[in-house]
Order: sequence, then C-alpha cells, then structure tokens
Amino acid sequence: MPVIGEGELLEYLRGRTRQLEGICVSGGEPTLHQDLPDFIRKLKGLGYAVKLDTNGTNPAMLEKLLQDNLLDYVAMDIKGPLELYSQIVNVEVDTAKILRSIDLVRHSQIQHEFRTTVLPAFLSEKEFASMAGLLRGADCYYLQQFHAGEHLLNPDYRQADSYTAGQLNLFARQFEPFVRKVAVRGV
Repeated sequence: MPVIGEGELLEYLRGRTRQLEGICVSGGEPTLHQDLPDFIRKLKGLGYAVKLDTNGTNPAMLEKLLQDNLLDYVAMDIKGPLELYSQIVNVEVDTAKILRSIDLVRHSQIQHEFRTTVLPAFLSEKEFASMAGLLRGADCYYLQQFHAGEHLLNPDYRQADSYTAGQLNLFARQFEPFVRKVAVRGV
C-alpha cells in the first residue's frame, strides 16, 4: 500500500468532518511513535473524537495521552495470561508494562474496552481462569472469535480451528464477577 503523508491525510479528513465523527488510531502499535500526541492534537483540532487501539506495551505514552485528554476511547488487546504473553506474541514482553497499561485504562475516566482474540492453540478454559482477575473493575471485555484464513501473516494459523460460540460464551462467564460487561464478538 502507498504511504500517505500526514498533510494529505489531514486534508482528506478536513473535508470529511460532516461525514465522520471519529478516527481510530491503530497500527502496528501506534504508541511507539513519539509524535503520536501531536498527531492526535491535529485530529482533535479538526473536531474528531479519537479512539486508540493498543497492545499496552508502552504505558508511558498511554499515560501521556490520557493525562493530556487526547483520547475519547481506548481498546486494549489482552493476548492471554501474563505467564504466556511472550509465547503467544512470539517476542519477549515486559508484562509489568502490560499490567501498568491495564491499570491506566481501567482507572481512566474515558470509555474503554479490553479484548482478546481467542486462538485455541494458546487459550483454553484454564488460561481464561487465570486472566479474569487481571481485569477486575474494567468496564468492558470482549472475547473475539479467531478466524483462520490466508490473510493471516503467520502461516501456522491459516487453517487453525476456532472455538464454538458456546465455548466462547462459557469462557466469557468466568469474567462476569470481575468486569461490568462481558460479551463475545465475531461468532
């Protein structure tokens, strides 16, 4: 895909203020970009609400965005129980940063959600039992159905199985004592 410069993108969005209400800043991981606060200020200056999709690996940037009131909504991916994080994402992860980001989002005054795409190769009922307490007090948690296909970067999962809707709903019930709203998506 071609790279679109910031100026061109902002000009496009300036012309869409009557059609669009908000922008989702996603990635890769958008919090890795040091100029993210300035970019979001420009979006807010155009009148847009801003949603951030994050994996939670950069709590310092997340905290700055929250303190500067630059976000209207945060969606944070929870890959699995902390002890399996590095295995699931196939790179070493500082889980203290994940915990800090969960805490920042959970205690923020903005709408938020946590979500997990449920790949059976990594997550079973046992893993969900150990994850539930991580999200104690959160507003919303979604278990998202994994969908295999050629679009996946990792060929190992292009034909992987998915859980049934009933299984996902069973897993979701484990979070009900801890999270205000729990739901299943994509089934």
